[in-house]
Amino acid sequence: MISIEECKAMTDLFSHVYKGNVLQERLPGLKDTMVILRPKEQQKYICQLKPDGLNNLDKTSLMSLISIHPYLAAEKEFSIDETSLRVLESNPDAAVEVKFVKELIHLSITLRKKVLMFCEYIPPSN
Repeated sequence: MISIEECKAMTDLFSHVYKGNVLQERLPGLKDTMVILRPKEQQKYICQLKPDGLNNLDKTSLMSLISIHPYLAAEKEFSIDETSLRVLESNPDAAVEVKFVKELIHLSITLRKKVLMFCEYIPPSN
């Protein structure tokens, strides 16, 4: 598992953490957009296999991990072969969120635009 510092170093070229009150001020050109992503079939399937005996906080945490990328849940107890999850490790497009962020970064670099992104897991209403 990588540390927070290693993760920050990897994303340093395209991300910036601003701890000021930029959201409380008026910024010209700031657009607020909500994007709702549909999980891939494999992500849906893995979400249905969540382990029994988890409290609500652990279930929410696990669903968030799977939503970001199924491989992040590889160390959890599942009724799915761990090798199947490990195969996804080198495939960023196996998860809709990672693919979206990857494409957004590529587009923002190409257009020389800045993007401010906040993410929140919202459970699907079935």
